[in-house]
Amino acid sequence: MNNGAIKDRIKHGNDNADLLAKYLNKKYGYEFKKVSLEEDKNDMIDFRCDKTGRTAQFKCRENKSDIIFEAKRFYINNGSIREIDGRDCRTKAKLYICLSSDKKKIIVAQSESIKDIVQKEISKFDFDSNNVLSCIKNAKNSSNKSIKLIDTKNKIQTWFKVDEGSDTEEYYKLLVFIPYEAIANAIKLQLQKNENLLDEGTW
Repeated sequence: MNNGAIKDRIKHGNDNADLLAKYLNKKYGYEFKKVSLEEDKNDMIDFRCDKTGRTAQFKCRENKSDIIFEAKRFYINNGSIREIDGRDCRTKAKLYICLSSDKKKIIVAQSESIKDIVQKEISKFDFDSNNVLSCIKNAKNSSNKSIKLIDTKNKIQTWFKVDEGSDTEEYYKLLVFIPYEAIANAIKLQLQKNENLLDEGTW
């Protein structure tokens, strides 16, 4: 996927997140407002609820109903590997608020619950230099620049992927795909049959 397509996908997701926040504010009395660009960048937060003070990441996927959690990043410099926590591990958001791909269900989950799932999955792997280099080689040689490492019985998947972004320094990502139904104790809200999230006039 080229950088233009990635930017379009991100913009589309952000537009849907704005609509989702408006819907929750109107239907359930929340007061979600976008945070500053600084908070977005430094704290990985999308919205803050003025009523409760709680912060959230909004996830609006087009083709699947799951959370893509960036667990780790790997950089290579002069043959040595540098490993850091992924973007989502560093988020200070207290909630994940997710929209199903059919835009009919809203899932509200505690960030700590999501992080616990991720930690359990990535603890299954040994990220020594040889294993990471092997993952990098295999991912680079694959058609979609990624390889699946594991697929659990509850459909949680862990992938190793070459970054497709526009960073000047190439890096590699460990991603955990978490289906909404695999999140215990999540709150599920259902849009009414006549409601279309993309059409504010219907709600």
